[in-house]
Amino acid sequence: MIYIIEYLAVSAITPILLIPIEELLPYPYLIEEIVIFLLVRKLAKKKYNCWHATIAGGALFTLTESFLYLPNIISSSGDINVLLERLAYTGILHIGTGLGMFFGNRKSNTWGIISLIAAMIVHYLFNWFWINKG
Repeated sequence: MIYIIEYLAVSAITPILLIPIEELLPYPYLIEEIVIFLLVRKLAKKKYNCWHATIAGGALFTLTESFLYLPNIISSSGDINVLLERLAYTGILHIGTGLGMFFGNRKSNTWGIISLIAAMIVHYLFNWFWINKG
């Protein structure tokens, strides 16, 4: 149980910690998914099934990340609907890739790595479509 609380706390602050790393290496689809993979991997190896914590962690990650991008969203569009849209889509992204990696890691180490690669591809495509939408 203690690890779940730690996991949720780390999920909430991780986007803040990743800012300097993503400034040096502008590949969020790699960096974010590797960090989430490491967090979820430890969670998936617990005896009890805590997929619900993976959902909560993905939601906390999304909220913190969206809060950090809030000034950019407001200055670029001035529309609160853009923020709500971003929250919905990035929430689905982070929760979905987190769950995929959680269940992949529960199955085996090989499936864990496959799920990490799949999460990176999904995140890359998400960013590409988000930037090129319109």
